[in-house]
Amino acid sequence: MVQYPDPRSIDPSIHRSTSASLTHPPTHPPAHPSQLIRRRKFELFDYGWKRLNRRRYGRDSPPDVSEGYGALAAAGIRVRLVAGAYDGVIAKDDVKRHHESMQRAGVDVTYTELDLGHLDVCFGGHEDVVRLVDAMLLCQ
Repeated sequence: MVQYPDPRSIDPSIHRSTSASLTHPPTHPPAHPSQLIRRRKFELFDYGWKRLNRRRYGRDSPPDVSEGYGALAAAGIRVRLVAGAYDGVIAKDDVKRHHESMQRAGVDVTYTELDLGHLDVCFGGHEDVVRLVDAMLLCQ
């Protein structure tokens, strides 16, 4: 059985970057994709002011998500990435890049691509998503 670390022992900026943080989205959502393209790395949203970044992330600049991949590997946390072939929000190629980066960092990660769009994958009501989640839970 995998021993998972106490979530409180993990860098707090990781907690703030999870889906739970969607309750506090950036006030200018279109700015984030352009930031990702301009900087060519997957950072959380840069609020443009050190003070605001410190308040949100506890540091002057936004964290690079890939910096945490080694911590996932060290903690033995399994990651299951799912991409929608018709996702117009998060391109499957971007998900594949994260998959490859996680593999290089030693993370136990899998990649699954479904013939669905963004909302189908995110809200999980589609039968393919339910079947995939059920299969993942049975493999635990």
